[in-house]
Amino acid sequence: MFLPKTTRLLPDGRTTHHILLVDGHGSHATLELMWICRLNQVDILYLPAHSSHVLQPLDLGTFSPLKSRYCKDIADLAHLDDAAPVKKRRFVEAYQKAYAEIFTTRTLRAGWSAASLFPWNPNKTLNSLQLHKITTIQAASTTPPLSTFSSSLPPPSTPIRSPISNHKTLFKTPKHLHDIHQAVQRLGPLTRDQRTVFQKAQKALGEATAHHGILHATNKRLQQQLTKLESKEKKSKVILDPNTIFANVESIKRLLEEAEKVQIAGEAEKARIAEKKTRAKKKEPSSEEAALRTSRNLQREQMESCMFQ
Repeated sequence: MFLPKTTRLLPDGRTTHHILLVDGHGSHATLELMWICRLNQVDILYLPAHSSHVLQPLDLGTFSPLKSRYCKDIADLAHLDDAAPVKKRRFVEAYQKAYAEIFTTRTLRAGWSAASLFPWNPNKTLNSLQLHKITTIQAASTTPPLSTFSSSLPPPSTPIRSPISNHKTLFKTPKHLHDIHQAVQRLGPLTRDQRTVFQKAQKALGEATAHHGILHATNKRLQQQLTKLESKEKKSKVILDPNTIFANVESIKRLLEEAEKVQIAGEAEKARIAEKKTRAKKKEPSSEEAALRTSRNLQREQMESCMFQ
């Protein structure tokens, strides 16, 4: 769409030179697009990443009023008929109407001027409030000095903890086998059956603790192995500058064509070797050998006919 609208022939037969400003989207940075633009005398200039809000003329001049106008038309349609949904036909009609009203010469020029691309004014973009967020910093004199607070505060003192009662200590949740042993001793004299029950419970808790320790060590070892595997699989992504690629598109295109020729030749050589191996297995003569054998048979037949004559 860009080339038919902008390409003009000069008296000497060459086409006019153009500059195309695009963002760095993947669909705009393909080698095919760059090569077509280079053949048609179009230089592509890619905007820096995350800068469309200050450098994209459409974002600054047309998209916002287009969206507002389209939403207003859709709202008017909804007021007229709430039961009918917005069909594709109504969507296209509302969009075309908004597009015809917003995409005018005035709004397009305003977008270029807001982006400081035409007229060219880089200082306006560099001093944009969207790039530099001005924050108001209060003066240091408004904050009272620390000395005014230190004189009024009491001197620090170590808090005195109240002694813990034997009741709280006794019913505290044990974390180790030693805690259970101490809690049993605080209970006082126990019967033989009670002591046996506590001993078995202590033994069961010890076995569970040992099993938990083994599982924890195994889990930690597996997590370390998984971390090593993930670190090997993750590769740093190389970010290429599309402007650099476009500047060297001719060299890249030539290298790709040479690599394609080498690949085709390699595939042909592989096919020839595979065919040769197949003939060797079947013990069938090649086309050259068959032609040579046929010519020898003809020569033999001619010599025999001459001898009989």
